[in-house]
Amino acid sequence: MFFAQENIPFMILDVQELYQAVPPSYNAKRRFNALSFRYESDAVIETDNKVCHLTDNAICFVPANVNYTRSAKKDHVIVVHFLYFGETNLKMEYFYPENAEKYRKSFLRLFKVWQEKDVAYKMKAAAVLYEIFADIFTECRRPVTKNPLLSGSVDYLLKNYCSPELSIEQLAEIAHMSEVYFRKLFKEEFGVSPKKYIVDLRIKYAAELISSGYYNLSEVCAMAGFTDYKHFSVTFKEKLGCSPSQYLSEYEKHTKLAEESVNFLQK
Repeated sequence: MFFAQENIPFMILDVQELYQAVPPSYNAKRRFNALSFRYESDAVIETDNKVCHLTDNAICFVPANVNYTRSAKKDHVIVVHFLYFGETNLKMEYFYPENAEKYRKSFLRLFKVWQEKDVAYKMKAAAVLYEIFADIFTECRRPVTKNPLLSGSVDYLLKNYCSPELSIEQLAEIAHMSEVYFRKLFKEEFGVSPKKYIVDLRIKYAAELISSGYYNLSEVCAMAGFTDYKHFSVTFKEKLGCSPSQYLSEYEKHTKLAEESVNFLQK
């Protein structure tokens, strides 16, 4: 998920404010990504496998290279178009934030910075967009437990999921309950076992590390909390549908295309 990524390398292309009523219109694979906030809207965006009905306060991400149809009776939106040098094969996502007013102000500030175009406006706009990404990440990534018995162990899990020594036994001890009861409550709360939850976090982090371009695959394996590369590779493929080496190859291919796009846009 794009909204749940902690490392988002990007380059802003433009920021627009739109007031539109749009008949169904087809958009072929664009080479840039779009993140939008809807101030007043009754819009529908449809891809090959998803239909999103976007109303007031919706935040929507449409990745590059995705065909979609958009229609709207009304659509007041601020949208930022950007190149993303990270994970490939992303899908369209949207959500309704708890504190919509915060995002209303942030997107408006982003638009104003871009429109004023004073000294260093691109860096200032990037700083505002990073704030938006940070708020989205906090809201979408951090699990919220309604069960106070689990809060301490969940906090510990989030801080230590990359530690090979992390165990369900530890988490149960923090929650002051047996492993059996802890597993039961955890699954009731999050819909998956604590083991699967930890593995999912590690694989997501591993994908982010690969996309950063700074580490080889053996380093990624260790940094994500895996002690055996074969186990890491098999688990990675089970979760993401490709091996770590294939993922790296796709990332490098995507990065090359993005760099070509940057060079083209700067001509």
